[in-house]
Amino acid sequence: MKKVAKPNAVRQATVTVTAWGQRGARAAEAGAEKARLVAGDVVSEAWARIGEEAPAPEMATGTGTSIERVRDAGRRRCGACAF
Repeated sequence: MKKVAKPNAVRQATVTVTAWGQRGARAAEAGAEKARLVAGDVVSEAWARIGEEAPAPEMATGTGTSIERVRDAGRRRCGACAF
């Protein structure tokens, strides 16, 4: 009975800790997004105060998501990488 109970307890603890990490990551992402929006509002208001229209955001160069670019950079660096 102990062999069955111990791995199950370890798995449950691992799932719990992973869930906490995911909640923390979600909260951090929300905070970063809020900060980005506030910064954009401040810059836009500063442009308005000097009587000019804020320039349009520039399009990112390159294709794919940032995750894809990081993954591709890793492949170029290390041909043995398996991701």
